[in-house]
Amino acid sequence: MTALGTLLWFVSVLARRSPTELAQVRYGAALVRLQPNATPPAAPLVEVASLDDLARLAERHGAAILYQPRQPLHYYFMAAPGITYRYAVSEGPGGVLTASLVQLESDLRRALEQQEFQVYYQPIVSLADRQIVGVEALLRWQHPQHGLVSPTEFLAAAEASGLIEPIGAWLLETASAQCRAWQAAGLNLRLAVNLSARQLTPALIRQVRHLLRISGLAAGQLQVEIPEARVLEQAEEVLPCLRELNDEGVHIALDDFRGRTPVLTLENLPLHSIKLDRPWLEGVSDPQAAKTLQHGIDATRAYGLEVIAEGVENEAQMHFLLATSCTLAQGYFFARPLPAEQVTQILRGQNPLPASEGSGKEEQP
Repeated sequence: MTALGTLLWFVSVLARRSPTELAQVRYGAALVRLQPNATPPAAPLVEVASLDDLARLAERHGAAILYQPRQPLHYYFMAAPGITYRYAVSEGPGGVLTASLVQLESDLRRALEQQEFQVYYQPIVSLADRQIVGVEALLRWQHPQHGLVSPTEFLAAAEASGLIEPIGAWLLETASAQCRAWQAAGLNLRLAVNLSARQLTPALIRQVRHLLRISGLAAGQLQVEIPEARVLEQAEEVLPCLRELNDEGVHIALDDFRGRTPVLTLENLPLHSIKLDRPWLEGVSDPQAAKTLQHGIDATRAYGLEVIAEGVENEAQMHFLLATSCTLAQGYFFARPLPAEQVTQILRGQNPLPASEGSGKEEQP
């Protein structure tokens, strides 16, 4: 193979494996890396379909390409007078789902129209008696080429494109209808739904009121979960909506909790629960880490908050939680996220709760 042939082969391998690695090879000298938390150019954004297009614009304007990795999205910016051009690419684990933001937005719109999304439900268990007391609704995408796709591969793109709002509305409506069906069958469960900060708008309040009215669910049966990191970043923006949800009687949980929220912020938030972040729980075999986690649980309990552990994977973690004031848990040790019909079979006693599924690493839902 000639030197040119070797180079072309290498570039083609990179293109298949990772667009970001290919970008470093092709445009490395023109790229200026931004920190993930840095503020990108603020001018009105125009999306471009490829990095080649962005590079041509940068050459025309004599400007650098700004690169900002924010997993799983990788952003490339080029600032021109009065406008910022942007290219974004999403890289799923192992490159399973790799596309530009423009292409992903088109695919997500199609998925919504073609009803390619599905809702899986992970049981939430009372540690005292191992009874299922609730479920967390988790989004999945039945992609026509890639099969069942985890939300870690597309939710960032959905949020960046604004599609998180219609997708989130669909998830909430679908999960509420399923919870209503369980309720009609005499199976009363709390329904937990994840929300992004972007969804916390007056439109969400109207949707929640409508769903509660038509479903007959008690407001306290609906639990909305907001990531702790987002609350810390956008406390002032999300607080009015959280207060309205609280006034409606909706149960509010602080998700992915690692004890980073200042005491004053925690006191001012209308919270009912905190959900311990899965990586925090992984360290309970280390005495110092276990002591830190115990302190975090005690501190939140002091505010009268319910403690829910997520990502429970083994018996040691369960026994640690039983020795604390944690009352509820979910994770592969009890059950994986399952389609609604399988959860129904478990609830009716047709299948036992698969408590032996704890072997293996739990994926982030």
